[in-house]
This record gives sequence, structure tokens and C-alpha cells, in this order.
Amino acid sequence: MNILSSDYFKELHRFKTYHEVIDEIYNQVWMNGNCRGPSTAFCLLYKFFTMKLTVKQMHGLLKHPDSPYIRAVSFEASFSTSLINNCRGPSYNNPR
Repeated sequence: MNILSSDYFKELHRFKTYHEVIDEIYNQVWMNGNCRGPSTAFCLLYKFFTMKLTVKQMHGLLKHPDSPYIRAVSFEASFSTSLINNCRGPSYNNPR
């Protein structure tokens, strides 16, 4: 099963704002042993990718005081974004 076919990810369409997704991380992300599908954390991480967060929003997530899970999801988002940008190469990041 992938993230896009996950029932939980399909339910995330109701969240339209950055703050709603943060609240969902605070309320729903926890450690469990379920290996049958994507975790809630990865579904929410992908939701952030679809929202195209600003730099200010990413900084807010990385410094969020309420939950280590919010910071962990945001760290993964920032790491993945920088990895994707570096793999695209300099011509993609600096078009002429």
C-alpha cells in the first residue's frame, strides 16, 4: 500500500491550512507497530508537500514548542526537500 491509496491520507483532504495539519500531527502522530500501511506521520508529511509550505512556515514547524512529533515531521520535510532540490541539479534550481 502506498500513501496515496491510504484511507487516512484520503481523509486529509479536509485540512486546508497549515495550522489544521499541525493540529492533526499533535493529535494523531504516535509511535506504533503497524507495518501494514503508511504511518500517519508519512501521510501528514506528504500532505505538507502538497501544500507547498513557505520558508517561514517551515521555520515555524522546526521550532514548534508543542510536540517533538511536529518537529520530527518538519525535519523530514526539510531534509527531503533539500535532497530533491540537490538531485535536480544547478540548472533546475537556477534557470537562465
